[in-house]
Amino acid sequence: MYPAYDSYWDIRKGKSVRIASPVGQAQFMLSQYSNLAKNSPNEWMLLRRFADTIGIEHGTKELRELRRFAEHLKSRSFELSHGHVNPTIAIEAEKEIVLRSAPYYSSGMGHDISYAARILWDYENKASVFTQAERNLILTHAYFVGNASGTEQIASNIAAHNFSDRDIAVTCARIEEVNLEWSGVENLEGLEIDTAEHPLFRVDLRNCEDPMKSYPRFSFYHVILPQDTELLQNGVVIQPCADDPERWQSALWKIDQTYMAPRYYIKTDGGRFETAEYVDVDRPQDLEKSVSAGCLVPPQVDDLSIVPKKSIRAQLRKTAQEISQQSASKEHSKGGESR
Repeated sequence: MYPAYDSYWDIRKGKSVRIASPVGQAQFMLSQYSNLAKNSPNEWMLLRRFADTIGIEHGTKELRELRRFAEHLKSRSFELSHGHVNPTIAIEAEKEIVLRSAPYYSSGMGHDISYAARILWDYENKASVFTQAERNLILTHAYFVGNASGTEQIASNIAAHNFSDRDIAVTCARIEEVNLEWSGVENLEGLEIDTAEHPLFRVDLRNCEDPMKSYPRFSFYHVILPQDTELLQNGVVIQPCADDPERWQSALWKIDQTYMAPRYYIKTDGGRFETAEYVDVDRPQDLEKSVSAGCLVPPQVDDLSIVPKKSIRAQLRKTAQEISQQSASKEHSKGGESR
């Protein structure tokens, strides 16, 4: 039997406390697999992104799928042996992530992406070829644009290492253009977005019995952000422009390491950020700023654990050993002086 994810035992209250929101249950479940972040960071990122597709509208079915996926990654330990995620598992998981994340999938819109998944499989049936971000880009392009030959060309160029940062940005802008067409929105400029909490690698269970409780979306992402960086509610990472502190530029990657078309943001008086125009990707110096802004540094191992790495007893034992070694060293020094 797996540990429960819909409740936890509160030591102070001496009773079981229900976690009402599926989002809270998913985050609590992730906390039970946190060792993956240290030992298998790529599998952890994939699992975390899969969990991020669960919203308050979901229920037991999606949570069971998340549990099965987490147990599979934990039991197989593929990344520990091979240094990367099992491509077959990664492709299937990425398909589900793309479809769940697509805003119009439940309405019957979007193109079939099974052919794009087959393209990935043809390349990766013997060895890993693509990163998570690249698989996501190929499948997302297939979903929104639906151009089979164009999707296959993107995959071919990426596999041949002939797909530049500019190509990525242009492809993402095209995907966003189709998304806006379906939404009936002309452009995103002028939209205000709130900031989000930086990853803390812990779950907040205060008031978890409230089904409408809001959980920080990016709590368990295995990254830290540069000091001057802001994280937006949509996962976009932005940094201030050197020549204009009120103007910010987004990275080429979101916090989940998937690609996006970089654009500018204007900081408002209320502390929110208003979307502005795209970064001119034909100006190498401007695009380079978006590329460098996406450098996210994994936290130190000691910062990852939700539970302290060492028990009090282990810490006391280590301290006693250090004192003993220091005493022995002093005795040795005295002996040398007497001789």
